[in-house]
Amino acid sequence: FPYTTLFRSDQVVFSCEDRERVIDELSLTKQLLIAVRVLHKEKKRVHLDLKPENILISKVHVNEEKNWGNHPVILLDFGSSLPVDVDGRIAAVSKDIILTSTQEYSAPEVRNVAIDGDYSAIGLWSDIYSVFIILQFLLLSDADFDENDDVSCESIRFSKSVCSLSDDEQNMLVDLLRSGIETRKNDTADKVIEELDTMIDVLNNLGIHPAIIRKNARRIAKQLQEKEAIDKDLLCEVNIVNNS
Repeated sequence: FPYTTLFRSDQVVFSCEDRERVIDELSLTKQLLIAVRVLHKEKKRVHLDLKPENILISKVHVNEEKNWGNHPVILLDFGSSLPVDVDGRIAAVSKDIILTSTQEYSAPEVRNVAIDGDYSAIGLWSDIYSVFIILQFLLLSDADFDENDDVSCESIRFSKSVCSLSDDEQNMLVDLLRSGIETRKNDTADKVIEELDTMIDVLNNLGIHPAIIRKNARRIAKQLQEKEAIDKDLLCEVNIVNNS
């Protein structure tokens, strides 16, 4: 069978260790978000039980032939899935409905239902929280980390692959996790996909933020238009292709 659950991460072949492994893990998370976005936008439903066991991924190499993120994802188990209204909140819920979401990956508002019975805070953002927890799970998959220790966003620094990144890159990665787990400012699939694309670009460019590359590209274009001398130091960040 060409697919395995993400829980069986021993069957997932990452491209290598270090920087490229982190890129693979981010790319895989992006593919998961693309599937979640279809559920949210087209099906108008929230899953509410996203976890590694409910995610099928192909056993093929994630970065085969450098096709970043070329890793098909299939969502499983919609037993807890509920429809949402135009604001992304779950629609009217029958008192007979019992959520069976896995606590370890569930958002706080989902866990609190068992305590206060309040469904009003649950929505599409609840799935996004779960996706960030799954990303944390992936990043910790090669960590020298005691499973009995408390896990936080900072814990990913124990990952062998994350440790290979620069301090600035590690800080960006930790901030990305915090934006979905602690501050929860990234609460839609579109927002997180954009953030993941930026992080992947940074790692592919060895720590150079894509905004810096774009800024220097505009400077070079302006200099060419004005027929000014080009600063050679800028050329290391921009590829100029002659198609003639």
